[in-house]
Amino acid sequence: MADAGGSDRRLRLRAVLARSFAILVAVTLLTAGVGAAVTYDVYGTEPATRLESQTVSSWAAVGSFDHAATVTNGTEAFPEGTVLANRSLYFTRVSPELTGVFEYDYDTTETPPGNATIALSVEYRSVEGATENTTVYWRVTDSLGDPVRAALNDPDPVAAPFAVNVTAAGERLQQLDAEVGGSPGTLQVAVLAAVEQQTTTGVERRTYRLPLSVSGGSYTVTNAAPAVADGTVTEAVRVTLPRRPAALYGGPVALVAGLSGLVGLVIARGRGLGSLTDAERARLDTNGERAEFVDWITVGRVPATALDGPIVEVKSLAGLVDLAIDADRRVIEDTDDARFVVCDDTLSYVYRPQAGGDEALASDSDELDGSDTGVVTDGDGADAERTGDEPDSGGPDADEGGNGAVVTTGDDPSEWSIRVVATAVATTDPLGRPLIIVSIDCDHISIRMLLRLGRLITRRISEIEPILHRISSDCQ
Repeated sequence: MADAGGSDRRLRLRAVLARSFAILVAVTLLTAGVGAAVTYDVYGTEPATRLESQTVSSWAAVGSFDHAATVTNGTEAFPEGTVLANRSLYFTRVSPELTGVFEYDYDTTETPPGNATIALSVEYRSVEGATENTTVYWRVTDSLGDPVRAALNDPDPVAAPFAVNVTAAGERLQQLDAEVGGSPGTLQVAVLAAVEQQTTTGVERRTYRLPLSVSGGSYTVTNAAPAVADGTVTEAVRVTLPRRPAALYGGPVALVAGLSGLVGLVIARGRGLGSLTDAERARLDTNGERAEFVDWITVGRVPATALDGPIVEVKSLAGLVDLAIDADRRVIEDTDDARFVVCDDTLSYVYRPQAGGDEALASDSDELDGSDTGVVTDGDGADAERTGDEPDSGGPDADEGGNGAVVTTGDDPSEWSIRVVATAVATTDPLGRPLIIVSIDCDHISIRMLLRLGRLITRRISEIEPILHRISSDCQ
């Protein structure tokens, strides 16, 4: 049973292959074509690129002031020679000169970072407004010595010392303001450190301020904290866009799969796997019908004595099941003789799948055109074909004295909504044995209704038995 099931599955697969061969070829060709196009696009052309801003280096510049004042006019609170460092307020009379150092450090990822020049000076100006919106009325600077030049690749920052007499600076601030006749702004004095740095991208300039405020007998130093500036150096570079994994691997896979499938289909077609023989089609149809009507089928062995009477060869299992339903009988599947049998009181109905060839498939077309063929045999096995194309030897007006008889089926032919005439013709087979052929002439009738009419004629055979007996005697 397992082998039979596997064989049926293989037959079904072959049937699907036969029906869908053209579609499968088209699918494999399409798959191979798409795979070839994607593969060419990935491996046969230059990858796409785009411009991106890329950081090539980063930098940080730090400038800071350290300041102090030495006591030159000692007092009880501030002994002479005392160094007062990084105070916010100094006394002009005690320590009039402010000294200090400006340090500049520069860190960068570039090698080398370059050189720096630091120029120190004292700035005098008159301004008005806040830091962001400052109005400068006048401005004067005095240099505090020669610029200091040094390389920035040393681990220590570049240092530039300075010394400012704050008392003299305050007097000069007043003098400069008096020269312009007085200004409405605020007078300011500050120590400036102007840094000029040579880098790979050009010259960079930065200015750092140490404001001084002179008021009465003291002066203050503000904003002496380190000032930090940092940033990055970028440049436009062309970057290659990465390939998508789906395109990188999917294209070749689709190409190989499509070509392999196409080759496999061609080989299968060449070996006959893409087509079925008539017997194989009949077997598939029979198996399908058997699965559909399994509730009406019983597996058994039909004895030869059960088939001694007339036998009707049926062309489909579905038709045989219809007969069994109408006769209230079971369909017996005789696996030894490979046939399905329904035994009635007067007739036996047999369906033989192997003998049918491709007739199982043809039954559907027979139902469409209304024709019916079958075989009526006597108990000795002689048979003759019965078709809807047999010549009419009688008709509605034929009498019983001829070689035929007329039987109208049904008590009321109008209940079938068609015209049905059954004619019995007496003849002999090639061996000289008597043979009775029943032909049915009708308009617009299906094969299933035709089989039911045949069963009705069988039930009413007793009504025309005397006539048929006389016709048989005449034939002898």
